[in-house]
Amino acid sequence: MPAWRRIPPSYALFLDAIELLSPNEAKKFEFIFFGDGPFLQNVERRILKMDNEIKLSGRQRNLDRIYENLDVLVIPSLLPEAFSLVILEGWISQTIVIASNIGAHKELIQ
Repeated sequence: MPAWRRIPPSYALFLDAIELLSPNEAKKFEFIFFGDGPFLQNVERRILKMDNEIKLSGRQRNLDRIYENLDVLVIPSLLPEAFSLVILEGWISQTIVIASNIGAHKELIQ
């Protein structure tokens, strides 16, 4: 199976970006991945091989509280979405949102 099928491409893209940070830069951040699914074990294996502080938090129910405690919400989607509820949820909590420049993301963030 090709490597890109083992981890969702959007996760791989964001993990690649994290690895580009120098160790001193990376220490300034706490990275938390939310969600679950069939690729979660592969994402966890990739994270364990990295030197950065990255947490897997699984599926969450109380999203309002989570968004309120984030400094930045990153949505690295590679496929366009018709509507991005996650962006709106972040904005409602006054969280800074960084999202891919595609689909509804592009239309909402201008």
